[in-house]
Amino acid sequence: MRKALIASLLVCASATADVVRGPYLQMGMPDSMTVVWRSLLPSDAKVWYGDAPTALTQTATDSKVAFQHEVTLTGLEAGKRYYYAVGSGATGQEKGGDVHHYFDTSPVLGSTPNVRLWVVGDSGTGGLNQIAVFNAMVQHVGEDKPDFFLYMGDMAYGSGMDLEF
Repeated sequence: MRKALIASLLVCASATADVVRGPYLQMGMPDSMTVVWRSLLPSDAKVWYGDAPTALTQTATDSKVAFQHEVTLTGLEAGKRYYYAVGSGATGQEKGGDVHHYFDTSPVLGSTPNVRLWVVGDSGTGGLNQIAVFNAMVQHVGEDKPDFFLYMGDMAYGSGMDLEF
């Protein structure tokens, strides 16, 4: 499980026409993961997931029509990589389904694997200094990227609107 959850978080941060924030991952456990995103228009929520970007054979849904979507995938295997896509049952996959949208479930409870963390807080407004910090981290870790990314806060300045995150 030496691959980075951060890769998924950073690559997925940009918006598309239908997904205006996310998707991002929360509350990862050995047997579950919550996928969160916000849509431009209210809709139901659906997550497709599986062993490869081309094999998203399982689904989880939330029939509630909303802008903010939170779908928890359950019954997952510990220490396993899953690829995913998000969207709506009505419109299909809107984001994901590629090599950049994945997560690794937490290791088996009681095991003691090495874990690399990247903890950030008050990251500024995305200017040159913040880009330099990110690039320095990437250069320092090389192929041994963080397994876990924890953001401590101060993510959006001004009004806290989606575009500021």
